[in-house]
Amino acid sequence: METKAFESDRSVLILFSPKILPAIDLFRGLADLGEAYQSPILEEREASLTNVVGAQQARAALSDALLFSFAIRRQRSNSLTINAIGSRRGTGEEFSLLTLIGAAGVDAQPLLRRAASMLCVELTETLLQLSADLAKDLKPFFVEDDFIDADRFEAIIGNDCRARSVDSHDSSMKFHF
Repeated sequence: METKAFESDRSVLILFSPKILPAIDLFRGLADLGEAYQSPILEEREASLTNVVGAQQARAALSDALLFSFAIRRQRSNSLTINAIGSRRGTGEEFSLLTLIGAAGVDAQPLLRRAASMLCVELTETLLQLSADLAKDLKPFFVEDDFIDADRFEAIIGNDCRARSVDSHDSSMKFHF
């Protein structure tokens, strides 16, 4: 993964490694679903994962990712900022999402809390368990330490949470990711 800082506005360009694209594209594909769960989109995402992790693990990852996205949606009033499927260019929220999953795989509690904070979600037991399950399902994509390095996370994301309105008491389902 490459990053480039821009001095003038402190923004950072995130360029994901091609190796991680099937994992982040899984979540990008879920965002494309909207309210209608179209089978071809799900099948495409599952097929791209199958090439790396096998059919059974790809199905498990897709199932866990759907539950994970619901857990995040319930806590957010707005959708995550994501890029198009296949794009190596990433957003801070995509990086935070992958960090949440990667950190759950190594039980890095401070980094888990930080990534959840940047996603403006509470790290509930359910979200923690789903993150850990996804870390197992997607382990071949997390071979590098890009998403479990707290110093790298702070360098890319920064120290201040650009807090958005999060209403954890809102029980309505929002079908955006």
